[in-house]
Parts: sequence; C-alpha cells; structure tokens
Amino acid sequence: MAGLIQSWRQAADAYIAAFGQVTDTLSASPAGERVSRESEKTYLGSRATLAEITRSTYEPLVEMAGGVPLTEFRRLMDLVQGLHLRMDRIDDALAQLKSTGASANGLPEEKRRKKKA
Repeated sequence: MAGLIQSWRQAADAYIAAFGQVTDTLSASPAGERVSRESEKTYLGSRATLAEITRSTYEPLVEMAGGVPLTEFRRLMDLVQGLHLRMDRIDDALAQLKSTGASANGLPEEKRRKKKA
C-alpha cells in the first residue's frame, strides 16, 4: 500500500511540475498564443495520463479500504446517465407535443373534441 501511495504522489508531483513549467513559459514568452495552444495539447495529454494513474493507483486503494469497486460504480453511473438521457428525450417529446397541441394519440386537440361533440 505504501508503494501505491508513493507512486501516486510521484505522478501528482510530476504533473504539478509540468503544469508550472507550462504556465511559466506562457507568461515569459512573447509568443504566448503558440505556447497557449501547446499547453492545451499538453493539458489533454496530462488528463489522459492522470486518468490512467487514477485507474492504476487510486482505485485499488479505495477497493482495499472496503469501498465499492470503482469499475462497478462507473457501470452504475453509466446506467444512471442513460436513464437521465432517456428521461430528457421523453421531456423533449412531451414539450413538443404540448407546443403543437397534439394529444397522446397523435390527433390535434380540436379534431378530438369535434368527434366527441
């Protein structure tokens, strides 16, 4: 466990050092726009690296502490996200039906009332 924590610290320190170098270069350089574009690329790469470090270091620590495996937690979160997206689509469809004046069976409100009268 101590080895895992140490590797996580080293990775975090390396990331912070790289970020500090990028910001120092950006502020000192006359070609700040070019440096800014490059730092965006570096940031995206760093995010991918940190995600990998989290998977390989942080997740085992949480699982060893008795928490739910993070892979299972992610799977459940994906399911919840899918449900939210479906509910959003249903809300959008209902709002569209309401705005067009259509009923649940697809007929406009006026035509339905005429048939009843």
